[in-house]
Amino acid sequence: MKIKLPREISFLLKPILFSILLFIIDRIFKLISLNSGFPVINRGVAFGLFPGLSLVLTVIGFLLLSIIPSLRAKRGNHAEIASDALAMTPCGISLIIFGGFSNLLDRILYNGVVDYIRLGYIFPDFNLADGLIIAGSLMMGWQVLHSRRSGVGAASKPQLPF
Repeated sequence: MKIKLPREISFLLKPILFSILLFIIDRIFKLISLNSGFPVINRGVAFGLFPGLSLVLTVIGFLLLSIIPSLRAKRGNHAEIASDALAMTPCGISLIIFGGFSNLLDRILYNGVVDYIRLGYIFPDFNLADGLIIAGSLMMGWQVLHSRRSGVGAASKPQLPF
């Protein structure tokens, strides 16, 4: 017997499961990096800027991750997405949430973010969670540009890249 999920749930399921898988992979790589004896812990923000603000950055990260999922507006009987940027829900948003949560977890556990990808001395160290945040942000930016060009509003059905 095959279980058929409601359309709203099945629409959310693939991107969320994919984001969870990437979150788990990121956590595994971070544990490997920590156990290697040479972990790189970034106590600042992107590119290691503002290293003395670890507690402030943790609080800001927690607040942002608390706010993002609730950015919906009620209009009549239907919940509509509050802005064009959120029309890429759930794909872009789930990447941002799980990437942000992984880095927030690092800040709580290690007082900084564990970076394990090095591309040389001219590019700063980073991790998969950073890539998830960037990819999710690019997806949302693309959706905003696409919806403005086509004249489609935020209430239109979002298109997933997979």
